[in-house]
Amino acid sequence: MPVLLYARTDAPSGARLKQFLETRLSGVELETYETLEGLSQRFTQPLQDPSVAILLFTDGDELVETLPIRHRFQDISLVLIVPNRDPETIARAHQLRPRFLTDLQNDLTAVTAVVEKMLKMKAGRSNP
Repeated sequence: MPVLLYARTDAPSGARLKQFLETRLSGVELETYETLEGLSQRFTQPLQDPSVAILLFTDGDELVETLPIRHRFQDISLVLIVPNRDPETIARAHQLRPRFLTDLQNDLTAVTAVVEKMLKMKAGRSNP
């Protein structure tokens, strides 16, 4: 089961997150998308459905641009990384109904721990 990653790798935080996840989530298929359009298009493809998506927003505009496609994430466990702890940013992030929400200033180790736990839980549900 793939894990979707939305992160602009032209931004230092996006490149760092992608590299961090690739080294920490060994054996996990990581599908990386650098544009919201590409991420949205992913849901029109008849590929194996993802169960977890990690979205890294480097600014508030990216987060706002994601809100119109939030219905695409309804059956996916979302991990959101937002640019700051501003109350408006946090309120917008909660509109996406994340399972885990953090900001760019926090340690990425927590993100991988949460994703690993999510994958284990989902794998347990699919194995009788």
